[in-house]
Amino acid sequence: MNKIEKVNTQDPPALGKRWGDPLPNMAPMTPSEVVMSPMFRETPKATGLKYIESTMLEAVGIKVDIEGTLAFRWMMFEDGSGVAILRDFTPAFFKFATCIHRFGPQVKIGNCLHRKTCEICTYSEEVDSSG
Repeated sequence: MNKIEKVNTQDPPALGKRWGDPLPNMAPMTPSEVVMSPMFRETPKATGLKYIESTMLEAVGIKVDIEGTLAFRWMMFEDGSGVAILRDFTPAFFKFATCIHRFGPQVKIGNCLHRKTCEICTYSEEVDSSG
């Protein structure tokens, strides 16, 4: 039986507190990015609903065909990246990230285990190179 994990539904501070603002580093996703996104293989660490003004999206270079306030269902993952789905008649997918990671050199921490750490936000992940 699958374990059900509790997911945080509070807006993380990194998503901003101003109503109507876009998500950080928000950009449209291509169909191949949607298929390869973590929403199909990872449990989000937080999820929620964000209302964004279409004029604010256009201000950051995102073109939408609808005017007014748009509702986005978002999911954020452990590394600070996320996926937002425009809740409309034809759903559109967007990616966002609290940090555009720049990983430094990998550090060996085991026989086939390495750790890489982001030089900007200090997020780290372990990589098993044993194949």
